[in-house]
Amino acid sequence: MADETHLIILRQGVEAWNRWREEHPEILPDLSEAELRRLNLRKADLRGVNLHRAYLREADLSWADLRKTDLGWAEMVHTNLRGADLREADLRGVDFRGAYLGWADLREANLANAFLGEATLHRAYLNEAILRGVVFRKTDLSGAYLEEAKFLNARQIAQVQTLYQATLEPGLAAKIKSLDPGLFEKPGVNNAAAGEEEQAGDG
Repeated sequence: MADETHLIILRQGVEAWNRWREEHPEILPDLSEAELRRLNLRKADLRGVNLHRAYLREADLSWADLRKTDLGWAEMVHTNLRGADLREADLRGVDFRGAYLGWADLREANLANAFLGEATLHRAYLNEAILRGVVFRKTDLSGAYLEEAKFLNARQIAQVQTLYQATLEPGLAAKIKSLDPGLFEKPGVNNAAAGEEEQAGDG
């Protein structure tokens, strides 16, 4: 269960939270199972925080620092994680249904058994991420970087909505093309994420 003191500080706002973390680098906050739905956590310093099984539905975590954070089995339905730094995070079993992870950095994160149905990972970095058992149903992986992703197979990723301009290992890409070559084609005009030209540096 979450530490009530840590919750109180977090709910004072990102500025107060980040200042507290800077003043107390020795403390690893416990926000496990915390109710954080729709909370504005944009650019929050959540490095190494225990957010195991936290409720983050529709929260704004854009550009947040989530390196090595424990988010195992958290609820992140329709959560905004645009540009978030999730390197080496524990994301096992997370429900990312409909979440936005455009430009997010998930290198070396553990996403085993995560659900990414209808999520957007446009230009996301998934290099060396553990993807065993991940569900990619109708996921937007346009422009995503998947080189050296671990435990990823063709039938698993063939569930996605699009792989337009995605970067994969050549052998895996060939297998996916044999299953559904259309996944690598430019999506229709209705796919806004794949067609957007905005820059990642607007954070």
